[in-house]
Amino acid sequence: MNKEFEKWTDEMIDFHLPRWDELPDVDLYKDQIITLVERYLSPLNIKTDTLITPSIINNYVKLNVVPKPNKKKQYSRVHLAYFIVVSALKQIMNINDVKFGIEYETSLHTEEEAYNRFADALEKSLSEICTRLNKKEEVSYLKDTDIGMSLSCNALASMLVSKNYFRFEKNDRKPDE
Repeated sequence: MNKEFEKWTDEMIDFHLPRWDELPDVDLYKDQIITLVERYLSPLNIKTDTLITPSIINNYVKLNVVPKPNKKKQYSRVHLAYFIVVSALKQIMNINDVKFGIEYETSLHTEEEAYNRFADALEKSLSEICTRLNKKEEVSYLKDTDIGMSLSCNALASMLVSKNYFRFEKNDRKPDE
């Protein structure tokens, strides 16, 4: 395994996404939201020029993916949590699926709980996969000869299952739910 990749996977084992109480509890402007989202997600090595921009923020608000800012065009902790989740999940899902997933989770939990559950799940998933890779543990879908292909197919399978989970949940819900 490439040494740089191995170093990155070591770092991902201990990756920490701030929990709700660790997010700033002050109103923020767009540029501050962009800076924080990039800072929190930068260890994941997501391409930052398309991660979040002022126009992306405007589009998420127009599409009702994220609540509208206050009258002073400022964003709260709630907004920041939404932008973190949307920015991460849009790497594997289209924005409508991300929106439905957030709506689904926030129908079951408070926004704070839903965000913290997301942070926990992301950290656990990264830690588990990276630990297994670094320890060269036997995992049915990870073979030394084709780790890249195996991880890509596992990511695709996970994405397909999650998208269909939300689609079936959406179709199964009654209109008043």
